[in-house]
Amino acid sequence: MQTREEKIARLMKYGGEGYTHIFKLDEEFPEVGLFGPDCIGADTGAGWENLVRPVLAVMSKHGYKMGQLKAKFCILRVYCYAPAGVTDIARAEVSAVIAAAEDISSRTCEYCGTPSNENPGLDMSGVRLCAACRSKR
Repeated sequence: MQTREEKIARLMKYGGEGYTHIFKLDEEFPEVGLFGPDCIGADTGAGWENLVRPVLAVMSKHGYKMGQLKAKFCILRVYCYAPAGVTDIARAEVSAVIAAAEDISSRTCEYCGTPSNENPGLDMSGVRLCAACRSKR
């Protein structure tokens, strides 16, 4: 199992400056454990930062830990662990915020955050992009 420092070093090696938003979110919500022992990865584009922040806030509020944060099939995916004794109300709140963020991500550019109803393309990149970001790629 990788340590927090090893996980951060890996992100810096392969993505560098492209992951500053993940580091910022980790500093804002350290108790969620984006780089903790239970999280196997935290990897999304900067355009989804404003979708991820409320997810981390509600997870923090109810003591949840991050399992994985990623894009899958051009949609944000959040896998998390509930603490022992979590109430049904807390579980429902966390689930609702995650579902909303995942839904909105399906229409939001992962790089810049602008609305993007476009087909993500057939290049199997798994990244939802607006026309402007796609042209830069």
